[in-house]
Amino acid sequence: SKPIEKDDKIVKDEKHKDCYDILASGRNKSGIYTIWTGESPTTRKQLRVYCDMETDDGGWTVIQRRGKFPVQQDFYKGWESYKNGFGNVSEEFWLGNENIRVLCREGCKIRFDLVDEKGEKGFALYQNFTLTSGNYAIKISGYSGDAGKQFYKITYS
Repeated sequence: SKPIEKDDKIVKDEKHKDCYDILASGRNKSGIYTIWTGESPTTRKQLRVYCDMETDDGGWTVIQRRGKFPVQQDFYKGWESYKNGFGNVSEEFWLGNENIRVLCREGCKIRFDLVDEKGEKGFALYQNFTLTSGNYAIKISGYSGDAGKQFYKITYS
């Protein structure tokens, strides 16, 4: 996910709220970083995330990663695991519905990068993405990309 662009300047000593803030501070190498999440100063907490600083101008906070890693993460999990997140942020993981909701509470862009069984790649970019509290219903709109009709026709609210 990536925040909707704003005109605010990033203060160098500020605790970063997402990977876009980290990129704006001059750090442009993909990898694991610590961000600060929370809906208010009293609920802020540290969260280790993987930042993609290369795809589509960088600044992407990766919310899920799957791939060919030495240890394969089991993604057949229950509600609580998906709510809180699981896995190893340096390999395969799910960031957690609640973490994603808080990160995108003011609206985010979200990008899906896909590779099919033949190795062909595609992406779907949505300009507006949020999750509701409680049941984490998806609100998503503003598609662009080359991932095919199956992504263009998605309408959630």
